[in-house]
Amino acid sequence: MTVKIDTVLAKIESNTWMMVFPIPAAEVEELLSHTTDRRVICTLENGYSWGAALLHAKGGNYFINASKSVRKSANLVPDQQVTLSLEPDTSEYGMPVAEELVELWAFDQEAFDVFHTLTPGRQRSLLYRIQQPKTSETRAKRAVQFMEYLKNTGGILDYKELNIFVKNWNQGN
Repeated sequence: MTVKIDTVLAKIESNTWMMVFPIPAAEVEELLSHTTDRRVICTLENGYSWGAALLHAKGGNYFINASKSVRKSANLVPDQQVTLSLEPDTSEYGMPVAEELVELWAFDQEAFDVFHTLTPGRQRSLLYRIQQPKTSETRAKRAVQFMEYLKNTGGILDYKELNIFVKNWNQGN
């Protein structure tokens, strides 16, 4: 099921989000019946696609965050009118998984198991951070570091502790 919505890239006053696509609830009501977590694949008229969540806005409506990287990649500017095509995200994690992490999981069942004790949001957060580096070597290093941290903590994820763990690892290795 795909829904096309005409919307605008709007600037909002928020401590968290700056630029969003407002989405009227009535336009996504049927779409939401096809997803359990409001995760969607967004596609612009120019073909640019990304995974996102339909987030609750005031008045019962929704919005989709337009991160700086999305705006830059799609050449979007504030107040730009766009047509968004939305479809349910049926992928396992709601975003791509780095090949380096998949390879790690293939021979480290404990890492796979402990990762899957995390909430879906925390899983996506780590997947995003592992996927960020441009080089395969750095992605592989992050995957190993993050999975070792999770194994050491029994699946308890504290981002501040994770950053200290990675820093210490990098200084020692």
